[in-house]
Amino acid sequence: MKRILIIEDDSYFAALCEKGLKKYGYSVLRAGDGEEGLEMLEKERPDLVVLDIIMPRMNGLEVLKKIRQDQADVKLAEVPVIILTNLYQKNDVETGKMLKAKAYLVKAMTDIDQLVDEIKKVLNE
Repeated sequence: MKRILIIEDDSYFAALCEKGLKKYGYSVLRAGDGEEGLEMLEKERPDLVVLDIIMPRMNGLEVLKKIRQDQADVKLAEVPVIILTNLYQKNDVETGKMLKAKAYLVKAMTDIDQLVDEIKKVLNE
């Protein structure tokens, strides 16, 4: 069973994603902000991260940058990340691509089936 880490500060939205992903057979972990997400990523070693951008303590792009710069753990630095956010600004999309995000999805335009399709594509399922 593939493990997905959702790093999202909106607990209601995170719960909806978790419920939907579990229906598709994924094991789901949740973190409520960027710092907690980084800690959980190192401890739990998920197969993929679904990452919001606008969060307290550390935003999603800062999280992604820290993940990609982890020289001590190459496997961790290469974990696939899908950005799922309400923020759609050209410079954020470009930054996400530069930091090797596998996809950049907008919450208002993405349902759980589309998210799962993207996850399957990224994980080669």
